[in-house]
Amino acid sequence: MAGGTHNTQIAPPGSIRSYPCFRLDDFGLTNVDFIKIDVEGFEKRVLLGAKDLISATGPLIVIEQNHVMLPGASRFDARDLLETWGYKQVATCPRGWDIVMVRN
Repeated sequence: MAGGTHNTQIAPPGSIRSYPCFRLDDFGLTNVDFIKIDVEGFEKRVLLGAKDLISATGPLIVIEQNHVMLPGASRFDARDLLETWGYKQVATCPRGWDIVMVRN
C-alpha cells in the first residue's frame, strides 16, 4: 500500500517490504454485525473489497474520513459509496471524522 499517510519517499532504503493483501470478501464471513474502518485514505478500497459481505449481512459501519486521502480521491468517497449501497449516515463524532452508517 502506498498513499494516504504512507509516504514511501521517507522510508529508509531497504525498509519497504511487500505483503499480500486480502479482501474481506475472501474470508467467507457470514455473520457480521459491525465493521470499523480506519485505514488512512484506503476506506473506499476496503469497502469495495467487502461489497459481497456488506450486501449479505448489512452491518453497522463506522468509517473514519479525515483529511488523509489518496490522490484523486475526495474526503467522503467511502460515505458516498455506502449511500449508493442503501446506507445512510446516522451519526458523526464531535471532530467530524468518524461517521456511523446504517443500511436503510
